Amino acid sequence: MGILGVIELFLGFIALASPWLVGASFIWVIGIMLMVLAVIRLVQVFTVPASRGWNLVMAILYAIVGWFLFRDPNISLAITTLIIGWGLVIAAVFQGALWLQTRSLPASGWRLFNVIITLILGLMVIFGWPESSAWFIGTLVAVELIFSGWTLLLYAFSGRSGRLRESL
Repeated sequence: MGILGVIELFLGFIALASPWLVGASFIWVIGIMLMVLAVIRLVQVFTVPASRGWNLVMAILYAIVGWFLFRDPNISLAITTLIIGWGLVIAAVFQGALWLQTRSLPASGWRLFNVIITLILGLMVIFGWPESSAWFIGTLVAVELIFSGWTLLLYAFSGRSGRLRESL
């Protein structure tokens, strides 16, 4: 686990150095995956007669969206970033409504803090768009890799220290 943690940390810091490249690659890979799903659905058109129409519609949709994502990752990255930005703002509104209902509970301040951070992040993406497209998704992937790697490292080291204590 420790080696995987180091690899994820390393890849996370590389991704953080070039977030646009990571974001565009991420969109490109999603496009390829959707085109593969289109082929699978197309195969199901001929092998699963009960849902032939539905599989054909899904195959066509997957193929169109996948090709668009694969063909022009820059525009796809911009559109995806804008959707995520609005999604964050909408999530903050719903989280805020939930906070209003539960604000008397212990530690509700943390929920309010989450609402504020989510709202600020969403507004940063929206008001920074389309320039935010160049860094946002790549930075998200990079931060996830860094935190995942760090967590794996901490987990690996905590297991070793537990084994050391048992052997003493």
